Amino acid sequence: MIRKHSLYFFLFALFIVAGGIYTAMSGKTDALFYFNENRQPFWDVFFRFATKLGEGYVYIIAALVALFYRLRYFLLIAAGGLMVMLVSVVTKSYFAVDRPLAMLRKEGLENLLNPVADVTLHTGATSFPSGHAMSALCFYTLILLILPPRRWLDALFFLLAMVVVISRVYLFQHFWQDVYAGAITGFALAVLLYALQQKLTGPRFSWLDHPVFNRKTGWVGNGSRE
Repeated sequence: MIRKHSLYFFLFALFIVAGGIYTAMSGKTDALFYFNENRQPFWDVFFRFATKLGEGYVYIIAALVALFYRLRYFLLIAAGGLMVMLVSVVTKSYFAVDRPLAMLRKEGLENLLNPVADVTLHTGATSFPSGHAMSALCFYTLILLILPPRRWLDALFFLLAMVVVISRVYLFQHFWQDVYAGAITGFALAVLLYALQQKLTGPRFSWLDHPVFNRKTGWVGNGSRE
């Protein structure tokens, strides 16, 4: 797994190290206000749409496509989405950290905020960890591990995941610490799920490696029509 996608794992290791150093050396709101004070119209639009790359519908689309290739892939992607939802809900409820806007309101500093147009800011105690960051790293790591190893795919999928991570801070939805923890959690979930499904091999589990829908004939499974 690591050898086939060495560039991706290397880039994520750099993210962990660099992100950890930044987390240790910066204040909780530093990244938030850096982006908030240096916004540009292009990036406002870009991140407003880019953040959607970490939302649930990407799992739905990928899972439906997977039905035409292998049932294994469908189940893996579906399991990834379900695990992200479960872990996100449990951890957010446990830590109950205020969202950035909620924190500013409590401290009487809401006037410092320069929000991105057409973005609804969340105000609940659901900031840590970032569900979008968790979702993005889990999804793009799983898809990458499913696809044939290509270095350009390693770079592309890492970039897509990082765009989602940064978007959550840029849009003032999360603190840096939220997206950092969410990204690591999502990556770990993907690696764990992929490693577990690798154990389901051999004749006993051969049915997992057939498509549910045949791309050419429209048949279901190996030979029976609906």
